[in-house]
Amino acid sequence: MPRDIRMRVLIDGYNLLHAARGSHWGDSDLSRYRLCRLLGAWAEQRGHLIRIVFDGEAISRDLAVQLSGPRVEVVHSGARIADELLAEMLQADSGARDVWVVSSDHAVQRSAKQRDAQYIDAEAFAARLNRELSETRRSSSVASGEKPAKIDEGERQAWLAEFGFESGERSEPFDHP
Repeated sequence: MPRDIRMRVLIDGYNLLHAARGSHWGDSDLSRYRLCRLLGAWAEQRGHLIRIVFDGEAISRDLAVQLSGPRVEVVHSGARIADELLAEMLQADSGARDVWVVSSDHAVQRSAKQRDAQYIDAEAFAARLNRELSETRRSSSVASGEKPAKIDEGERQAWLAEFGFESGERSEPFDHP
């Protein structure tokens, strides 16, 4: 476990996954992998430690290793829902004031408030994550003298189709490093 922890972040995994991509991303292993990689990059930049809780039974050990990282721990709720496990984790945490909870569930937010933990809706966190990672990437590109990569409209449409967006939709894809 890294020693330089600024904040511990508890995340409702499927809340954030759906907020980040809407229903287009789904709940596949690949979607969870991508989300965990984004969170790992963000946690590394910010000095945070993340525990992301997904609904459902535990996954294979190999997949768990792929999803987790030095600053990201993946937990599955088993027979319970993730909201219940998140609330339980908050109640058991003696240092909840140093915890940031990411969930759109109002019961989880109330649990966070009762424990003096900070909380944020999954949609707002997804926007913040996207913005902060984009800013970091832009500043890295400027510092190295690189021009940001651009793709043509055909390639853009192909990628939108790949991720389930209709070609006529105007929603912007979730930006990631």
